[in-house]
Amino acid sequence: MSEVSWFENTELSYAEFMLNNWRKRPAVFEKGLESISQKLSSELIYNTIIDISSSDYVESRMIQQATDKYHLAFGPFSKNEISTTLSNARNMLMVQGTDQHIPSLSELLTNQFGFLPRWRIEDIMITIGGSGASCGPHFDHYDVFLFQLRGEKHWQWDARRHEDEELDLDSDLRLLPSFDPEFSQTMGLGDVLYLPPGAGHWGIAGPDSMTLSIGIRNPTMVELVSNYTDELLDDHLAAKDNPRTLDDTLDPSNNALSGAMIDELHTRYLSFVSNRERMSHWFGRYMTELKEPDLIRPMEQSVVEHELAAHRLEDAPFRLTLPSRITHQDEFEPLQFFLNGEMFSLDLTCIDIINQLSRTREVAAKEIFGREESLMLMKSLMLNGAIQSMGAAQECA
Repeated sequence: MSEVSWFENTELSYAEFMLNNWRKRPAVFEKGLESISQKLSSELIYNTIIDISSSDYVESRMIQQATDKYHLAFGPFSKNEISTTLSNARNMLMVQGTDQHIPSLSELLTNQFGFLPRWRIEDIMITIGGSGASCGPHFDHYDVFLFQLRGEKHWQWDARRHEDEELDLDSDLRLLPSFDPEFSQTMGLGDVLYLPPGAGHWGIAGPDSMTLSIGIRNPTMVELVSNYTDELLDDHLAAKDNPRTLDDTLDPSNNALSGAMIDELHTRYLSFVSNRERMSHWFGRYMTELKEPDLIRPMEQSVVEHELAAHRLEDAPFRLTLPSRITHQDEFEPLQFFLNGEMFSLDLTCIDIINQLSRTREVAAKEIFGREESLMLMKSLMLNGAIQSMGAAQECA
């Protein structure tokens, strides 16, 4: 399993991590990604982060400290604003979704975090700051791997599972006003700290620090139920399929809500919401939805034909665009393929291509040409903006 090879650099094996730590308790991987951090150009990443922070399609925040207070500002920011803010070492810039803009970070997820299905990874957030920069003690509702790419950061954390009721309601940030850490360690180049949902943590940057936060998409049941039932209601209203629920026999001698009536209502409600196949289709679309769908640029039909010819001529692999999210559901026939919040039905002969795209985000040209089903799939992906143009692919190579 090459995708978990970095665990071999640490005292904690992948099997031990999954058994004892995943979703349970924090873990430290000293120098786990040291060789990778040396290969990644932190200077190039830094300059790109400054550039994209001015985009409307990038979620960015700056946190400024004054005495014991934290002040939060939302982007987009101009380069001058960022330069002015970061001139104070205790201030911090946080940028979400960087893997959707920087090829080397997308490759980091594919090559080093392949043990996580890509559709489960929310994004990579990058935090930049100098000595003393921090966003205060807090917790997240999702798993996170904190990878130190440049400089150092001193972390304090606990193994509790905090709840929203503990947060400081007077702060712009999700701060824990009472935080009693159980562990602390300074993370250096290549070190990784894993934190499960709810674990309190507080990172304080050293000079010229850059931390990558690989966050896991972890919706709550409330979010899932809300989204699923909204879709059900929209579908039924659009189809004008809105049957009456109360079809009971009236009893003039009884004015109470009878048990039989509640049983009937309960049965009808479960029948309305409980359709396993419908739920699987909804879940695939939900988990592949894009936070910034405008990052996707569909190709025109004429461009698709030109691109296909170029791939055939140069024997070049087809690569997914950086923002694209895919997965599939093979329990039902035909194969259900989910792409950026939409569902497509495919021939089962395409399963190898889908698996290849899911694992490595690219597929060789020879796998596409020569089989009509594969070619039709690739055309559909290109029309939907999920495949890089040849020019963009060469720039990323």
